[in-house]
Amino acid sequence: MIQDGYAALAEAGIDTATHTELLDMLGELETLTRQLPSQSHRIIARLERGASPVELGAKNLCEVLVHRLRISRGEARRRQSDAANLGPRTALTGQPLAPALPKVAAAQAEGSINAEHVQILTAFFDRLPTLIDVTTREQAESDLVRAANGLVPDGLRKDAERLGALLEQDGPQPDGAERARRRFVTIGRQ
Repeated sequence: MIQDGYAALAEAGIDTATHTELLDMLGELETLTRQLPSQSHRIIARLERGASPVELGAKNLCEVLVHRLRISRGEARRRQSDAANLGPRTALTGQPLAPALPKVAAAQAEGSINAEHVQILTAFFDRLPTLIDVTTREQAESDLVRAANGLVPDGLRKDAERLGALLEQDGPQPDGAERARRRFVTIGRQ
């Protein structure tokens, strides 16, 4: 079904189109390109919930994505992280939950922000201390998504940095929970 749409677009002649028509086509193509990852998030989130990686031929879902989609492990992990933040979630009782960043997910699904915007926004919320209350986080998400709709990624990055400095004026608090949240181990070749 998606392939049929692509085939029709690929066969469409563009030599007789005006420059304005070409820019309109390019704009529609960009919107579609921005929207498609939201469908990947749904699919990956569903696979996370119910698929057995062993039955799919690998030891974990990251490896399944690497081999099936022929992407790097880093890209597979990024897609899993985006699906965790922007895809649908399920409570332990089975009830559906909204994405962790619902406004970012909605903006991506409508095609108003691109992958660079999403990367900046998810990085902002990953760095935001746990001391920031839920209401402030929701307001920050609303403000940044609204800004992203009218800014190029570099402008959004500056706005996110400015907002981060306002929310964390005294710098990070040295509490054990925050240190534990940010702690990580990297295992790789030396």
